[in-house]
Amino acid sequence: MAVQTSGQGQVQAQWVIDPMVVPAPANQFLVQASGDETGASAEVVLNFGYFSPPLVNLPGASQAEIEQAMASSIFPVPAVARVTMSRGRLIELHTKISEILAATDGDQGQ
Repeated sequence: MAVQTSGQGQVQAQWVIDPMVVPAPANQFLVQASGDETGASAEVVLNFGYFSPPLVNLPGASQAEIEQAMASSIFPVPAVARVTMSRGRLIELHTKISEILAATDGDQGQ
């Protein structure tokens, strides 16, 4: 894989993926963009988290009481990964994800 350096050409790089590192599940995401002095997006932060539905143990509570308690609560989403990248790299990521989605169109593994 060729990697573009900052204006000095390309170098060869190879991914080193440790088979002992288990991917973390993520079912939530938050995208944050920071602007430069012109207001243009300078970088983007991608936050991935995992939300586990809370266990509800309210003995004797009606369904309406449980729903009200849940609606008035704020539940944390622990971050499992945070990644920052330039807008250009985000566009590359978008292209790669679009290619994968197009190639697997019709798959039901959502």
